[in-house]
Amino acid sequence: MLYLSQILEINNSIYELDLSYNNIGFYEHNMIYLKEGLKKIKSIKTLNLNANKIGKNENNMFYLKESLKINNSIQKLLLRENQLGINQIDILNLKEALQVNNSIQILDLSENRLGDNDKNIFNLKESIIVNNSIREICLINNDIKFHQKKILQEVLNIKNNIKLIYSD
Repeated sequence: MLYLSQILEINNSIYELDLSYNNIGFYEHNMIYLKEGLKKIKSIKTLNLNANKIGKNENNMFYLKESLKINNSIQKLLLRENQLGINQIDILNLKEALQVNNSIQILDLSENRLGDNDKNIFNLKESIIVNNSIREICLINNDIKFHQKKILQEVLNIKNNIKLIYSD
């Protein structure tokens, strides 16, 4: 990951970065290196971090948050299957990032157990409301309960240009 961070710092022609299925979340230093690289590169449009166990360490989303607050080129952020619903701090960090970042249009949070906790749903709802760039959020297989879906539906009453995708 150190070398990747260095490459990202000097390369401005990478438009899609697919780091899926690399278990980056097992080692905190991987997220630190990724954060440093993402803070400098301004060409990435799609960042795929699917299935990296980012939720294994509650500091991992903090590092991602810090890079997303600075990087305004990422339009598609894929965080599927990262165990982000296990502790509430992950979605809170995502909320803080989305309050500042105005480039992300598509966000995939599928298979993250978000329905395990109502606070995850409330924080997600609040982040969608304040963010002006998000157009689509995929929440498939998060065990979102009926009352939580109603909470998320409130977003559509405020913003009608957002597509929420979930099936549980």
